[in-house]
Amino acid sequence: MLILDLAAEHVPATLLRQQRLAALVGDRVLDVDLDSGVARFEAEGDDADPLTFDLQVIGSVNEAEQSFTWGWATGGDPRLVTGVAALRDYGVEHNVAELTEAIWHTDDVDPFLLAAIARGWCQADAMYRAPAPGGAVYLLLGDVDLPPATAPQVVQALTTGIALTPMDHRAAALSLFGDNGFSVTGMDDLVVASVDGQLVNVVYTEDGTIADVTVSRL
Repeated sequence: MLILDLAAEHVPATLLRQQRLAALVGDRVLDVDLDSGVARFEAEGDDADPLTFDLQVIGSVNEAEQSFTWGWATGGDPRLVTGVAALRDYGVEHNVAELTEAIWHTDDVDPFLLAAIARGWCQADAMYRAPAPGGAVYLLLGDVDLPPATAPQVVQALTTGIALTPMDHRAAALSLFGDNGFSVTGMDDLVVASVDGQLVNVVYTEDGTIADVTVSRL
């Protein structure tokens, strides 16, 4: 299924960017201004100016109805949904229902997976789940200077990502490494990425499933 290929390509990579975003802003959101297309976060330090990022809307979650609605289906400012509107068109072209049907029950599709795919496909710097009345809104963030990734963050993103939904483990690891520009070497049963002065070692079984992920020194 193409949706699972998209998950392998983008979900672990987005999880790593989520960790890097959390290290930068935590949950210190000040406001999400859908009129100006800006999200503001409190910066660390008493005298520091707020961190301001451009935003687009991925979609929203209604907790009472247990539903996720794509941003292009809500009737909001079309300038704030150009990314996911293009993703919808891609879904139409390739017959991917998850990207083209406006509303999904959260028992059928995990909103995080759709948001993570949208982040990667749209090549946004990060994705953020902002609280909203009755649920939450998923946002694409741009112009974010993310801190460098650490090897433990990479391990967590990869192992968590492949556990969320069935996906090609080899594609997931290589996409994660490529999204962050890590230097990669390896053979059929071992791929090694250089991350911040350490090595992330990914060991595969014969069928391409990840058997182990460890960190070692250069």
